[in-house]
Amino acid sequence: MKKILYIEDELSTNIPRIINFFQKYLGLKQIKKLNEWLDDDFGPTNKEIEYCINASNVIEVSSKFSDALEKVILHYEDYCLFIVDRNLADNDYHIDEIKSIDSNFSDEIHERYYGREGDYLFLRLFGKIDLLSQFYFLSAYPVEDELRSADEVRGLIDVNNFSRDNYIEKGNYSNIRKLQSIVDNIKSISIELENKSYCDIIKRYCGDVKYNELLALLSNDESTDNNLVTIRRLYESLLTNYYLRNEIKIGNKRDDSDYIQCGEVFKWIIKWDRNSKEYINVNCNPIFEKFGNCIYMLTSMYGAHSQNSATDNPVTDDSIDALISMLKYIIIWFGDAMKDSD
Repeated sequence: MKKILYIEDELSTNIPRIINFFQKYLGLKQIKKLNEWLDDDFGPTNKEIEYCINASNVIEVSSKFSDALEKVILHYEDYCLFIVDRNLADNDYHIDEIKSIDSNFSDEIHERYYGREGDYLFLRLFGKIDLLSQFYFLSAYPVEDELRSADEVRGLIDVNNFSRDNYIEKGNYSNIRKLQSIVDNIKSISIELENKSYCDIIKRYCGDVKYNELLALLSNDESTDNNLVTIRRLYESLLTNYYLRNEIKIGNKRDDSDYIQCGEVFKWIIKWDRNSKEYINVNCNPIFEKFGNCIYMLTSMYGAHSQNSATDNPVTDDSIDALISMLKYIIIWFGDAMKDSD
């Protein structure tokens, strides 16, 4: 899952804002701990707050400029949203440490960006992410005051690569509410959290490629034809991995090219004993059989093995939704069956 990267050097004094920003993704224990720290005379360290929030697996916090810079340079693809305090100088850092992370960093750059380290992180992300939709500054002052010392940022605003609206003034309630709404409505995070059980199974047993294909399917980012192909590929990945786990029991279901014949694997799973009137495979049930047949038939007719998907009865969005629901059922079935053979 791509996360939210929150970069702030004064975490202990900003706990109420942290709770307001991220309460949708924080667990009850995390919120309780943060509230307890509000009444603690000694207060938590930045590291303690980082550890607490990072346990959410949705938000990642960096309070040190060096840590934030390393993530921006090496791991920027891991994040879908960047919320960055413009001034990170209160948590002291050493220039040699920064140079070890970023060979471009120099004494001149240090002097130029001291007190506005967030601007430097912003510029290091230019060309790597969509700054307009993925990057927000937290600032202590109104945007026009902030921009007086930010020539590079002003230049990107002038060519519509950034916006004044991406500056969130900490004391401006309207600004804060706007950012809260953005945080609460990140499509990719919401989809994965809503479908966590399916995503976890696919990632564990089928790998990152199939996991990303499932997320793209659930996000409805593709055309109908592509969605059909993705459904078929995911379905066949489930059967393939089930076969690889149970190959000795199932027997040889490979063709002359050593390719696993998913149709034969499916037939083995749904094999019926006429005498006992039961499925031979204890994991099988009528719903699995009907859903598997339906996915196979429709993706063959209209998708993966179709010469022309433009027919008199085109596949509708509702049909895709129905197939996705069937696929979800089979993913859960697959997860349970794989657990039984662990």
